[in-house]
Amino acid sequence: MAFGDADIPTLLKDFGEDFTVGAVTAKGPLDKVDKELLRSDAAALVGRVMSVRLQTSAFGSSLIEGATITRVSTGAAYKIISAHQQPPDGLVTLVTFSVP
Repeated sequence: MAFGDADIPTLLKDFGEDFTVGAVTAKGPLDKVDKELLRSDAAALVGRVMSVRLQTSAFGSSLIEGATITRVSTGAAYKIISAHQQPPDGLVTLVTFSVP
């Protein structure tokens, strides 16, 4: 049985956090990772990035680089670094944003 777009809110309702982009709020699982941003022969610069997977159709075209995403639980606002639809069907978009 394959899941469809209408199934995404039900699948995400019991975990994750609420995020707002524009006038739309939806739930998605949050991931925080340390990522190598720059490397030389002598050292590496590592920074913290966060990402969340959100239902693509809920946000339309608002999931774009430079848009503001707000974490509802804390009220913190971040700038979107990238937003990529996840294969194979694009039902979910991986949104990456920086941590100040």
